[in-house]
Amino acid sequence: MKHRNPPMAVDGQKIEALAHTPGPWVACFGQVDPVHQGELIRQGDGTGDLVAVACDFNRFDRDNEHQANARLISAAPDLVEALRLILEEPGYELLDTHKSCAVEAIAKVEGET
Repeated sequence: MKHRNPPMAVDGQKIEALAHTPGPWVACFGQVDPVHQGELIRQGDGTGDLVAVACDFNRFDRDNEHQANARLISAAPDLVEALRLILEEPGYELLDTHKSCAVEAIAKVEGET
C-alpha cells in the first residue's frame, strides 16, 4: 500500500495528518531485541529505522502472542490508511456507527482520546 498522510475531512471536520513514523512497517521475525527478547518492527522493507519492539515484559514463553502483536503493530499504518481512504471516498455510504468507529480509531492514533 502506498502511504500518504495528508489532512483529511470527514463530514466537514478536518482531521490533521498523522505524526507517527511513516509506513509501511514490517515485523522482522528472526530479528530479536537482545534486551527484551521481542520482535523488531522496522520501517520500510525491514531494513529501515527501528519503530518498535513487540515483547512481553512479564514472560518469555509467549512467542506466538508477541509475534501476533508484532504483526498487529506493523499493520497499524496500513489500517489507518485504509480507514482514511474509506472515510474520504465520495459516494461511499457508511452506517453512522461504522463511521464513528473509524473516526474514533483515527483519533486514538492521533492521541485525541
